[in-house]
Amino acid sequence: MPRSNSVYIAGMIFLFELFFFSARAQYVLDEARNESGLYNYAKAIPLYEKAYKKKKTVEAARGAAEGYFKQRDFVNAETWYATLCTLDGHTAQDEFRYAQTLIRNAKYADGKALLLKLDTAKISASPGLISRMIAGCDSVAYWNDHPLRGNLANLHQFNTDKSDWGAVKYGDGIVFTSNRPMGLKKKQPFFRNSSISTVTYGWTGEGYQHLYSSKNNDSTSIALLDTPIVKGYYHTAGASFTADEKEMFFASTRYVKKKAKFVGKEPSYEINIELYSAKWDAVKNKWNEPVRFPYNDIFENSLGDPFISPDGQTLYFTSDAPTGGFGGTDIYYSKRVNDTGWTKPVNMGHDINTSGNERTPLLDSKGNFYFASDGHAGMGGLDIYKATQTADGTWQVKNAGVPINSPQDDFSPFFQRGYRGYFASNRLTGEGSDDIYQFSTILVLEGEVLHAKTNAPVNSAEVTLNNVTKNTPEKVVTSADGKFSFVLDLTTDYSLNAIKAGLLPSSTASFSTMDMEDSTVIHRTLYLDDIPPPVIPAPPLAIENIYYNFDRSNIRRDAVDPLEHIVELMKAHPNWHLNITSHTDSRGRDKYNMKLSERRAQSALQYLISHGIDANRLTAHGYGETRLVNKCSNGVPCSAAEHQLNRRSEFEIINK
Repeated sequence: MPRSNSVYIAGMIFLFELFFFSARAQYVLDEARNESGLYNYAKAIPLYEKAYKKKKTVEAARGAAEGYFKQRDFVNAETWYATLCTLDGHTAQDEFRYAQTLIRNAKYADGKALLLKLDTAKISASPGLISRMIAGCDSVAYWNDHPLRGNLANLHQFNTDKSDWGAVKYGDGIVFTSNRPMGLKKKQPFFRNSSISTVTYGWTGEGYQHLYSSKNNDSTSIALLDTPIVKGYYHTAGASFTADEKEMFFASTRYVKKKAKFVGKEPSYEINIELYSAKWDAVKNKWNEPVRFPYNDIFENSLGDPFISPDGQTLYFTSDAPTGGFGGTDIYYSKRVNDTGWTKPVNMGHDINTSGNERTPLLDSKGNFYFASDGHAGMGGLDIYKATQTADGTWQVKNAGVPINSPQDDFSPFFQRGYRGYFASNRLTGEGSDDIYQFSTILVLEGEVLHAKTNAPVNSAEVTLNNVTKNTPEKVVTSADGKFSFVLDLTTDYSLNAIKAGLLPSSTASFSTMDMEDSTVIHRTLYLDDIPPPVIPAPPLAIENIYYNFDRSNIRRDAVDPLEHIVELMKAHPNWHLNITSHTDSRGRDKYNMKLSERRAQSALQYLISHGIDANRLTAHGYGETRLVNKCSNGVPCSAAEHQLNRRSEFEIINK
């Protein structure tokens, strides 16, 4: 064969292989595009990766990157966005998504640098969102250095390597959302000749979301919640219950076949999210058939993340309505007008909503509003925020901070008092995908005991914190620097005092945690003073002592006449003041006797007050066994009569 012919044939074979290879790459890309159109990212991603290997195109790289991003696999998304942004033809929007991915992977400096270089005129994100993302990058160091005080726990008994989220209190347990496969049976596709499965969700490649319940926080009791099923559903998620638990709101997703408007055009499937409610039938012991929220519009937008207010009159939810919103998903509310009617949804406004996505609203009984957002200044993905309403009706929004928030998605708060309750997160330290976490704020009392005159720390003083609400005392001993601390309960009244042998209490304290919600450190200082030397001054008037029974502080009958005499004197001389000093015998422990003498002083004081003497004219102190009137100290044998002389209250007229 002539050389020219062999060269011609070889060239034709090369061109044919090149055409076939290119056609094959285009076929794979078309398949990937079709799967993405059905939100089957689990199938689309490997097809995009295969197409890219055959031919390095921007569309293939972008398809793989976006697929991983939508699956919230940000590690692989970062790899593909890095590749995409090296290719000719990539866009500023690709670079923006790359920056988002870097931030979600806690690469704040790299993400911020990319955001600062973006041509904001060429991306769909607003300049306000870009500036808030930069502010979030700048705030991360502060949040990490100033974490919320509290206890964070992964509730392993509820979590799997699947997506577990949306925990709410229900009865004596919780209800939550999960895509675990437990208890589900394979079904036929919704539509004939459709690749849409009712068991595997194409977006994630995992199961669909369903509601589960657990009693008493027991993992062995986890079961599918016996909920009403929406016809044609594939997701049922995000339950919210009225306070009496007789009505439930939830989100559900249906495939609905949308007819084509033009001849020859294939019909499409709509899978937008809708809201439903159901009422509990106590007679039949089951939920009634679900009722569609009247403002669902499955062909136009999604409504999800329902939360019914504590009074059952306001429904909060999210929507990606194309008109009236700020971008992404916004939070709306609707008021109940009767058993089945609701007012037209109202957007919560720009204080809450941004050009990003707002999710999972919650209003607590105190009027605090919690939600998740990736549009406010945050740590990466969705962060949890707390909003409080001011007198003029505006909302002040605050990032919950570390450890509630992380570089990944943190959402679905169910907080009952401050940051106390459940939330969900897909942080990398979890079981797999989304996990349910519990956070409990901590109220701490910190203080010191000081000498009243010198301000020197008093070590080894016994500090007693009394829970007045429950009448339960708790005691600690001060350290060498006079410090002490206690962990406090919410909604509790407390009193605080300190004692030490050889010193007199000079101050007490009381406080309340009734209105406290967030983690707080309360500080109190107590003082002790020296016991004055035993001085028995000659009384200006002959005022008789009163005496007490052993280990008792109540006023005896023989003390009534002396006390009545004092009442008469005080009423006759309104400029007089009276000092009461009370004592014990030496029997018993020194600390106990000090407290017993204080009770005796208070008994005498209260008697005079109850008989008309102004408390401002009276002072009372207990000295325990430090001022004995005879030799009957510790270990000295004495008669009962001798001990009786020491169990007394003495009275001194002063400031005549």
